[in-house]
Amino acid sequence: MTTDVLARNVMLMGAAEEVFAEARKRGLRPALLKGAALLTLGVFRPDERAMSDVDLLIAPSEKNKLESVLADLGFVPMPDSDQAWFRDTGPASPPVIADIHTGLWHARARASHFLKSSVLAGEGMRCLCPEQLFPHLACHPLLHHGEFGGKAAADLARLTEWASKKRGRAIFLKAVQLEADRFRLRPAMTAALEATVRHQPGSFTAAELAAFAPRGLGRLQARFFRRAAQRHSPALEYFLPVLHRPELLGLAFFPDSEFLKRRYGRSGLLTRLLRPFKILKKVIGK
Repeated sequence: MTTDVLARNVMLMGAAEEVFAEARKRGLRPALLKGAALLTLGVFRPDERAMSDVDLLIAPSEKNKLESVLADLGFVPMPDSDQAWFRDTGPASPPVIADIHTGLWHARARASHFLKSSVLAGEGMRCLCPEQLFPHLACHPLLHHGEFGGKAAADLARLTEWASKKRGRAIFLKAVQLEADRFRLRPAMTAALEATVRHQPGSFTAAELAAFAPRGLGRLQARFFRRAAQRHSPALEYFLPVLHRPELLGLAFFPDSEFLKRRYGRSGLLTRLLRPFKILKKVIGK
């Protein structure tokens, strides 16, 4: 990695420390996700894994309070985004971006399910616990972006290697499997693990892959996830979340007023009616 990656990560993690310090003063308990969690846990060194933003998980009831923390620290809502906030750092460098999440796409569970199991790591910041972070890292690229690339594969391989030293490989992967079964993640997880082996040969054994093999209808679902893991498709980007959680179709086509205001600047009837057509245009037009 380059010194630019290190400089960017130091800036982002410094901002994360600011947010957590202020959040603690106000009795809030957010948790880091994705790359920020991996760096804070020590899975990667700051110069090893590039980040573009800091992802924060918070209970829905505390979202407004966390947004107030960001606002008081100089962040402002990012245009055309329902969850991102940014703070300028000068004309020569990109802004610091923080994404607020009140749930995870792969799970039919409240944020509190993950927050109560979060672990305290460096600089007083909390992270998703490793056995819950693993399914999130595996499924988020597929469910949110409709793809699974080399960076995602490196995340899974390194997290497994790191956790194996902490508690034993078999014990860790068994805990991950239990979490995957809780949320019916086998179709997505098996595609992610197979893709990881393609990018990182030897990262998982045949027996470990078999432990996550889908059953019944899950075998058919896995075909779509495998296709996305091999090659990005705009149609799969929107189809996979609905395949995994059908209720997300309604949320995508008919989101709440707050989402519409943040994404489009308004939430009137016309905006609501046009939302489904905007999604279809993205799928067909790409």
